[in-house]
Amino acid sequence: MAQGTATDASDDGMIQKFTVLLSAPRELWIVYFGKVMETAAYALFNAGLMLYLINDLRFSDEGAGFFVGLWAVMISFFTFLVGSLSDAIGIRKTLIFSFTLCAITRVLTAVLGDPILAPVLGLVPMSLGVAMTIPVMVAAARRFTNKRQRSMGFALLYVMMNVGFAIAGKLYDKVRNWMGEEGTFVIPGVGLELSVYETIFLIAAAFTVAGVAPCMLFMREGVEMPEEGDEPIIDTSPKAPAEGGPIAQAGQILKKTGTILADVFREKAFYRFLLFLTIVVGVRMVFYHMHYTLPPWADRELGYGSRFGTAWGVLNPVMIIGLTPLVGALFSRVSSYRMIIVGTSVCALSCFLLVLPTDTFAFLVPTGISGPVKWFLDIDGDLAPLYFTLLIFAAAFSVGEALWSPRLYQYTASVAPKGREATYMGLSLLPMFFAKFIVGPMSGLLLGRYCPAEGARQSSNLWLVVAVMAVASPILIMALRKFIATDSDEEEDLAPASGADSDEEVTP
Repeated sequence: MAQGTATDASDDGMIQKFTVLLSAPRELWIVYFGKVMETAAYALFNAGLMLYLINDLRFSDEGAGFFVGLWAVMISFFTFLVGSLSDAIGIRKTLIFSFTLCAITRVLTAVLGDPILAPVLGLVPMSLGVAMTIPVMVAAARRFTNKRQRSMGFALLYVMMNVGFAIAGKLYDKVRNWMGEEGTFVIPGVGLELSVYETIFLIAAAFTVAGVAPCMLFMREGVEMPEEGDEPIIDTSPKAPAEGGPIAQAGQILKKTGTILADVFREKAFYRFLLFLTIVVGVRMVFYHMHYTLPPWADRELGYGSRFGTAWGVLNPVMIIGLTPLVGALFSRVSSYRMIIVGTSVCALSCFLLVLPTDTFAFLVPTGISGPVKWFLDIDGDLAPLYFTLLIFAAAFSVGEALWSPRLYQYTASVAPKGREATYMGLSLLPMFFAKFIVGPMSGLLLGRYCPAEGARQSSNLWLVVAVMAVASPILIMALRKFIATDSDEEEDLAPASGADSDEEVTP
């Protein structure tokens, strides 16, 4: 009888892990919806950006790589700055401004079609809008959950992000196949012709508009969940207006932002936090190669219409959606340190699959597994063996990502003192700010040298460079353990004691 009672209690505890968010305020669910919409928009835009620059604006591989690297750097630079701005002006205002800016600039990029105007009026200001959405949503996930809800709250935020990626991956392939390589879309009533990639950018803008609408209509100001209890606290007290009008208000916001930044840079915990994030840059850079290096590589090795949008852009997030809550529930007692080592190792080693010859898995083509694969990829004709390589890589990488990435995602916000969540999230991208000086140009250089549009290709060498950089992350995490862990015991979490609430659990 005692054994049965223990089992029932365990089952109840497992169920409670997945239902704990039911008492969360509506603002959390609005943020989740916005995360899906903005991620889908961002993923659609990113998947088409490199090919848009090369095919529509006639950039060289190297020139396109340099530009996307610069664009990614601008996003990190603005994120570094606006995290504190979000803490200063509030979540609702930040979301509305950032979404609106993204929607306008995505439309401009779609319709301008000029190698100077499109980057200057569209892409550059868009980087600010994208940057503002990154820290504010993580801050919102913490602000709108209590201590008991927080682990699953961050896990579900990560799931919502991957729902958006999955939608974008499938839609991207559908639009390209529907329009064809030289196809155009005419905007009704306007008569403006858009290329396939400009059409994709316009669809991305529509997703952004859908994401901002609930924020405008249903999100309340001043909502926050207490650490204990299930009833949100709503601070409706009016803020004292700034004297002197808009200029004085802007000055007060900038002064408050500067004060927040100065306080953070005086915290010793922040520097340990920054070292750890620098170490994992090698693995995190693989995601950018999937955005910028994979699309041209897939089209050149498999031909226009290659299903990389589905093979990577759908399989990866779908697996993450299924695995992340399960991993969070099953391995909540395993230390972040161990989970991150195992996860980054799996991700890094999976990259070596892309180094293999393109016909390595040719033996699978005549087998019964080809039918389901062709159905998943929506392919009617012959199935290239390279698709098996890409799918196996995506599956292996996704397993590793589910093990470590949500831990890093929650860790970033959990180490932050209360009221500094968005600031820490913004500053957490500082290592990637410097890494993007490398990853963008490197993408173009690797494509131009090892996988050119015309001429002999040595694509294995391209992915070998990526894999070697990725595998450096788990090696350094193990080598520098005493500098990033807070205790000699491996079971201790990575979070610095002074950076988070003393009794707050950092691991999901």
